Order: sequence, then C-alpha cells, then structure tokens
Amino acid sequence: IESISGMLAMRLGKLPDGKDFRVG
Repeated sequence: IESISGMLAMRLGKLPDGKDFRVG
C-alpha cells in the first residue's frame, strides 16, 4: 500500500487493498 488512505481502508476492513480507496 502506497498511501495513508490505503492503510485506512485496510484498517476499516472495507477493502482488501487501498488502491480503489485512494483513487476515490
């Protein structure tokens, strides 16, 4: 994971990887 948003996505458990999350 390259971004903090990606780490947040994993911590929230909403996404298996933060890539889509950081794009949004």
